[in-house]
Amino acid sequence: MVGPIQCAECGQEVIATTAGRYKRRYCSPRCRACAYCPTHRAGLTDRQRERRAQRRGELAVDPVPLSAKEAAMIAASAEAMARGDYLTDAELDTLLAREA
Repeated sequence: MVGPIQCAECGQEVIATTAGRYKRRYCSPRCRACAYCPTHRAGLTDRQRERRAQRRGELAVDPVPLSAKEAAMIAASAEAMARGDYLTDAELDTLLAREA
């Protein structure tokens, strides 16, 4: 069929030519994309779920485990902060120099 038809998505008038190809149903690539999404929603959703699961799997990296000494330092620091004891820069430098 050659002649004016209405876009299947927005209703705008379109000149349909079948010059050896499929019949034109949409006025623009935007309308074609808008029509594609609802008709293929299940497949798009499945692929999106797969990609998200894959990304979560890639991001779920085990952190480097703390040594016993590091865990003790963190616990002592948390206890000191709970008491309101804060180290000055000089005190921290001397502690780190002594442990190194």
